[in-house]
Amino acid sequence: MQKLILILFISFSVSQEMPWGGVSVATSDNLDALSINPAGLGIQRGNQAGLSLFNMVDTTKIHLANRDGGFGSTFRLKNSENASEYFYSLGLGFELGTPDVLGGIQWFSEQKFRFGTLVRPTNSLSVGFTADYDKKTGDWNAFKLGTAVRPIGSKVTFGADLNSNGTDFDNIHTSYFAEVFPMDGLKVSLGYR
Repeated sequence: MQKLILILFISFSVSQEMPWGGVSVATSDNLDALSINPAGLGIQRGNQAGLSLFNMVDTTKIHLANRDGGFGSTFRLKNSENASEYFYSLGLGFELGTPDVLGGIQWFSEQKFRFGTLVRPTNSLSVGFTADYDKKTGDWNAFKLGTAVRPIGSKVTFGADLNSNGTDFDNIHTSYFAEVFPMDGLKVSLGYR
């Protein structure tokens, strides 16, 4: 029981940075498209909405997200004893010629843009790419390239992402992940960076 509580605590703590879940630019196609790859908004999932509240000793965070028909938006409020800050974003996902190739763009209130693509030629293979542009500095500051495979159907996914900060590509990090759905309503995710 103590291990379960520890796992839940760690999951809830990590989820405040990525409250909508998601692990890869190649697999984000629910609300996590608003955190990882806006091209995932182009996959029709119907209307989805989320609310995340997190209260620490001196800071409260509220995350809101909504997506429907290829359009998505987020709102984040960070309230502390000294100041309150809010951020928001607007995203759009769309087909690029065929349903197998999707594109997306997301604008963040911090004057940043994220461009993304998803390529899914089969049900068992997905490739994603994102590039982040900071309008304030005029720099491309993050690139991610990921791939995911489902070797035995939709219950098991394996994949890896390459992450680079900046355009020099001198410092590339690789992250690996696995997701398993052992039963309906339960997802187990493992990752290594």
